[in-house]
Amino acid sequence: MARNEWTSPPQPVSTSDGAHHGFYTVDKGMIRVSYKDHSKVTQLGGSAAAPEGLARMILSELVREVPTSF
Repeated sequence: MARNEWTSPPQPVSTSDGAHHGFYTVDKGMIRVSYKDHSKVTQLGGSAAAPEGLARMILSELVREVPTSF
């Protein structure tokens, strides 16, 4: 398996206001959140039982960091 392949299927996630949408995957205690062409990876830690909340927080960070195109 290639290094950047994750075993779980992508799950949809949106910001709390529903304005932005991305996807997250979970594998071996790690979570990756993707938004547009950008992604962030971090450890699940205490969020392993409910990764969607962490994914929503990371998505909000990505929305602020990713430049908008006009």
